[in-house]
Amino acid sequence: MASSNPLNELARYNRWANAKVFAICRGVDEFALGAAAPGTISSVEETLKHLALVEDGYASMILGCDPSQGHASRESFLTSYLGHDLEWFADRVADVDREYERLTAEADPAFLDGELSIPWFAFPVTRGQGMLQVFSHSHTHRAQVMSTLGDRGLAVPDMDYVQMLQEERGAR
Repeated sequence: MASSNPLNELARYNRWANAKVFAICRGVDEFALGAAAPGTISSVEETLKHLALVEDGYASMILGCDPSQGHASRESFLTSYLGHDLEWFADRVADVDREYERLTAEADPAFLDGELSIPWFAFPVTRGQGMLQVFSHSHTHRAQVMSTLGDRGLAVPDMDYVQMLQEERGAR
């Protein structure tokens, strides 16, 4: 049965769906990953890196940390972070997504309702709203990547939530 915690279910689905997308992209040649892809950030690779950056950054802020801590500037942080290969991003997203699952499973309403200040927005949101933003943001970019890959002739799986449930239950 599904969890009675919808935010935790979204976190579980987000982890599952991200793992699927990164697994598919492991089988795509580097040229295709880096090629211009209208409707994405610029390419499949850049879109996946952006997805990871946002998930990672929000997780840090939700936990009260500065995502660029230890770097001289935001620019040096971005250069360092985005300089990794796609395999590193796949591993990093998996780690961050497990953290979201833990947070959503353990968080009490007071934590989720606590204020989250996002430097690039002129208004506060709650931590729970920040997590919803992460999951919806990642969903958007996964859809862009899958659409691009499908348009390029690759077979892409159904990524609905019920597909995750079906896999978990071993159903057909």
